[in-house]
Amino acid sequence: MFTPGWTSYKNHIQYQTYDVTSMVEGNDNTIGAILGDGWYRGNIGFKGQHNYYGDKLALIAQLHIVYTNGSRIVGGYRQ
Repeated sequence: MFTPGWTSYKNHIQYQTYDVTSMVEGNDNTIGAILGDGWYRGNIGFKGQHNYYGDKLALIAQLHIVYTNGSRIVGGYRQ
């Protein structure tokens, strides 16, 4: 929640990883995300700057599943 902190988007992009193993149950699971303006396109600074780094929100998500038998699946989403 509330990640990442401030970053210089022209130089690098931060990412976060989370272990969601304890949240996976049965066969019907869903991943969701809520994107906010934050540092990227929100109001920053003392002059009320808006959309300083850009004006589009985006998300890249990837889920790695490792089964108890050792087999693996990697799925992703990009918007």
